[in-house]
Amino acid sequence: MRASAAALAPVLDSIAEIGAASVMVCDTVGVSWPQTMTQFITALKDAMKREIELGIHCHNDYGLAVANTLAAVAAGCTIVSGTINGLGERAGNAALEEVICALENLLHFRLPIHKRVLPLLSRAVGRASGVFMTPIKPIVGLNVFRHESGVHVDAMLKDPSTYESIDPDTVGGEHEFVLGKHSGTGLVRYLLAQKGVQAEPETVLRILERVKAAKVATSKDEFDKVELMLNDFWDTHLSFDDKTFCELAAAELRAEYASSAAAD
Repeated sequence: MRASAAALAPVLDSIAEIGAASVMVCDTVGVSWPQTMTQFITALKDAMKREIELGIHCHNDYGLAVANTLAAVAAGCTIVSGTINGLGERAGNAALEEVICALENLLHFRLPIHKRVLPLLSRAVGRASGVFMTPIKPIVGLNVFRHESGVHVDAMLKDPSTYESIDPDTVGGEHEFVLGKHSGTGLVRYLLAQKGVQAEPETVLRILERVKAAKVATSKDEFDKVELMLNDFWDTHLSFDDKTFCELAAAELRAEYASSAAAD
C-alpha cells in the first residue's frame, strides 16, 4: 500500500501473464484508511491491462483493518484475508467475524457461512492462543448484546431492532438485560414480571435504588487482580524471555564445542 497504483499495476500484469489467477494487495503496516483504500484499488484496476482477481490483506495499526477491508471489497477486491479475533502481528489483522457480518449486513453480500459458529470459534481461538477477547469485542464479545441503560432497555422491550442492528440469534447470541447503576424502573418491572411478581411503582423505585446503591458500592479490586494476572500471563506466554534464550543457546553452543573437541 506504500507503492503507487501506477508502479504496482505492471507488476500485477506480469504476474497475470505468467498464469497467476489471483494476487493479494497488502497494507502490511496498516497505514491506509477507507478513502485512500478505495482510491488505490480503483486506480490499480484502471491501470492494469490484464485480468486478475484481487484480494486484500490489512493490518490494524490504526484500528482500521476491517474498515479498509470493506472499502477494498466495495472497490472491487473479491478475496478477503482475515483472522479470527483479529489476531496477527503487532495490533493484528482484520477480524474475520467482523468482516463477515459487515459484508452481509452493511454491503448486503450473501455468504455461505454459518455465522452462529463464530462465538464458538472465537472462544476456541482465544483458548488456543491465550489472547482472550474484551467484553466489548464486536460480534463475539460478552457485552455486545447486553443492555443496561434505562432508555435502551425500555426501547428494547418494545422493539429489539431499536438498539441492535444485528440479530443476536444469527451469530449465536441472545438479548440480555443487565442491572446496574444506569438501569431504569422498566427493567425492574420486567424482571419481577418474569418471576410472576407485580409491584407498586413506589416499590419498584425503591428496589431500583437498592440495586444502584449495591452496584456503586461494588469494589473494583477484583478487576485489578484480573488485569495483573492477564498481564503476567501474556508477558510469560506471548514472549520469549532473554534468560531462557541464553540458556538454550548456551546448551547448543556447549554441545557444538564438545562435538568439535571430540572430532579433534
